[in-house]
Amino acid sequence: MTDVKNIWRSLGTKLCVLFVVFVSAFVTGTGLMAYRTAGSGLIRQAETGLMQTMVQAGEKIDMQLRYYQEISNQLMRNASFTENLFQFAYPNLPQDERQRRIAETRGILDQLALGDPYIRDIHLIPLEDPVPVISTNRDLAMEAGPDSPWLEDLRLAAGDPVWFPATEGGYVGSSPMAVFAFGRLFGKQNVGSNEYALLVEIDASSLEETIREIRLGSRSAVALADRDGRPFVVHAEAAGEAEREEAESAYANEPGAAALALRDISVQSEEGHLTRDGADGKEIVFYRVSPVSNWTLLGTVSQRELTAAAREIRTTALAAVVVSILLALAIGIRIAMWLRGRLGRLRKMMEEASTGNFSGRLNQRGGDEIGLVSEAYDRMAERIGELIGEIRLSTAQVSETAARVAEAARRTALSAGEIQSASAQIATGAEELAAQSERTNLRVGEMNDRLDETGRFQESMSATTQEVDEACRNGNIKVQSLLGRTHETETRLAQVGERLKRLRQDMDSIHRLLDMLTRIAKQTTILSLNASIQAAHHDGKGSSFRVIAEEIRQLAGQSDDAIREAGELLETLRSGVSGAVSAMADTMPFFQELAAYVREVCDIFENVQDRMSLLLERTREVSGAVAVMRDTQAGLARSAEEVAAVAQQASASSRQVAGLCSQQQKISDELVALAENMRECSLRLERHVTRFQV
Repeated sequence: MTDVKNIWRSLGTKLCVLFVVFVSAFVTGTGLMAYRTAGSGLIRQAETGLMQTMVQAGEKIDMQLRYYQEISNQLMRNASFTENLFQFAYPNLPQDERQRRIAETRGILDQLALGDPYIRDIHLIPLEDPVPVISTNRDLAMEAGPDSPWLEDLRLAAGDPVWFPATEGGYVGSSPMAVFAFGRLFGKQNVGSNEYALLVEIDASSLEETIREIRLGSRSAVALADRDGRPFVVHAEAAGEAEREEAESAYANEPGAAALALRDISVQSEEGHLTRDGADGKEIVFYRVSPVSNWTLLGTVSQRELTAAAREIRTTALAAVVVSILLALAIGIRIAMWLRGRLGRLRKMMEEASTGNFSGRLNQRGGDEIGLVSEAYDRMAERIGELIGEIRLSTAQVSETAARVAEAARRTALSAGEIQSASAQIATGAEELAAQSERTNLRVGEMNDRLDETGRFQESMSATTQEVDEACRNGNIKVQSLLGRTHETETRLAQVGERLKRLRQDMDSIHRLLDMLTRIAKQTTILSLNASIQAAHHDGKGSSFRVIAEEIRQLAGQSDDAIREAGELLETLRSGVSGAVSAMADTMPFFQELAAYVREVCDIFENVQDRMSLLLERTREVSGAVAVMRDTQAGLARSAEEVAAVAQQASASSRQVAGLCSQQQKISDELVALAENMRECSLRLERHVTRFQV
């Protein structure tokens, strides 16, 4: 049991276990990393390739759907077809003409249906006009009800194409096979007629053939789902027919299989892929949303199938791990045995050295750590032997030195007593000097307080002087502004006076003009009287002339009244202008005197400002002098404090020296005792050294 414990405690065993664990972990990690890297690379390549396949297949389906969607555009461009739609709206259309146009419309639909073998039927369903359903299916005996859900979808689309998923039995009538349909509403928004529903039923096998051509893997599934996520065309790849049918049924009936994918797709782009948990582990779902039909093309393939080639790498990695562990175990055991032999020899020599025998040597040469340790042990044994010889010589010297140290300690104790007495005297003088320094420091503090109070008074006076100086500057600026405004007012008054003078001259001209108009009015009155006299001479023949003369006289009278009123108004204005001119003449000396007073005030403000500037300069000089006094006072205070501090330090140092001298005396006594002990220890050391073998 003890040997087993020693084996597990052995350094070789620990190194063996560590080596095996490291190699195993490294190889295992490398193998797993290679397997995961290969699997991720295969999955990325497969995702790129399969996504390309899905996109190409989706574009092919869109081309087919656009071809069928073009049928509605051809009908809208057909003049006969649109004309028939307009004619059906007339309720008084003769029955034979109605039947002829119905037959013509059915013929147009037959031509379009014969253009593609996958088109099952084309139906034109009137929603307002009194005509039956027009269809390429002659056996159609029923009409589409107004509550059909697909009709409601067409109405909501408002003329845009609508695609309906494949269903058994069709949408109108009964179809023997599954069909999907394309519908569009004809009405005023596109052709201008009443509303008609166009429904084109197409054989679902055309979509199934395209879906079967999509191969994502040996065990994959491809489906085409409607807008609600319900698959209506499903194709699965499997080993057998029964297994394939079972996979298709499970995918089509899986609750929410496509809906789950569509829910995740709804927040992503129109095409891409996502990963989900499936029955056989992780599986990748590829999707593409058709911009034509809004259907979703889904493809599902298991990640296990995509990473089948990577599993071979995993098998190879596991084999390499097993082989590496076995090789590491063999190499580790060999290393452990080699280490145990060499380290056992070193342990044996160290046990002999612990008893005092340093005569043995390992003689293990090598460039590794154990060889270097063996050489170091041999050198250590030689050095210890030399050290023991030197210790034997040193013990005698230590005994002699101990005697000398004891004598020196006795002399040191005597000197320490004398130094202690001198230090006590120095401490007394230092205490007196410290007390004097404290009193000096108090006087300096009082001086500093008085100087601070003086500085505060000077600062207050300086602030007041600055305020007064600033007020003088502002007053000077205001007075200068007032002086400018006074000059400006004087100039304006002069201009007003000139204009009033010109106005009075203009009034004189108007007065002369009124005089002339008065003379003209008087002459007009005389002319009207002459005209009246002439009209009286001609009796009845001059009646009209007399009326005109009377009107002229009245007009002249009105002109005379107006000229008289204008003259009175002009006289009133002349007297007002004359008064204004006189007032302006009286005001001008007042403004000139006011300008002189303002100039005197401005000179006074400038004189005060100069005096305040001089006072402010003197205040600054006082501030500088106070600052110099403060600096001098601060230097004096610092000097007093330094003297006090030096005195205190001197006193403390003296006390410390006295204490140290006392301690030195005690140490000297102890040193004498230690010297005796050292001599005894050296004798005992000499006896112990004699037991070592070198």
